Amino acid sequence: MNTISENIAFAKAAIDYVNIKMDIGASNKVWPISEWWGKGAKIACAGSYLNEGEMRVQVRKTLKSVKQASGKYTNEDVLNSQAEWASLYGCGNCGEQSSIAFVFLRNKGVRSLDWMHFIDRDHAFVIINRQAASDEKDYKSWGADAVLCDPWKSEACLVSKSSLFSPILKTESLFRLD
Repeated sequence: MNTISENIAFAKAAIDYVNIKMDIGASNKVWPISEWWGKGAKIACAGSYLNEGEMRVQVRKTLKSVKQASGKYTNEDVLNSQAEWASLYGCGNCGEQSSIAFVFLRNKGVRSLDWMHFIDRDHAFVIINRQAASDEKDYKSWGADAVLCDPWKSEACLVSKSSLFSPILKTESLFRLD
């Protein structure tokens, strides 16, 4: 088991890796004026409320193939497909970016990992070292050593130190790897 410092370092390394992969970036962030020239590419790649985006079309096709082959697909299939296509296309929002971070951490041997999202809010992220017996909907129960890895917000810290969480926001683990 890694120390808190090691897990925070892994989270930062995952964010750095995602930033390298995101050469087009997210379509749902407010951009500085200097970056508006790339807004069209971001929307065409990652999508918006008005279009699906080419990268997401590929994710959907991959999941359709998985479903045809096995009868269904899992959240792990979604995670892997998003990570693969977002890395190849260089674009993605929080779901895709957190997928890339999860796969990076998984490949580095970091455990335990949770790919999580807010139930009533559109945001996904990774948690390192959430206690297995904790309530996934209550961040205060995850343990003092739980670390947030949020590439979309560029935040790597102890969950207890993050401004991302609030008692009124409920979370759910989409996929857990022990």
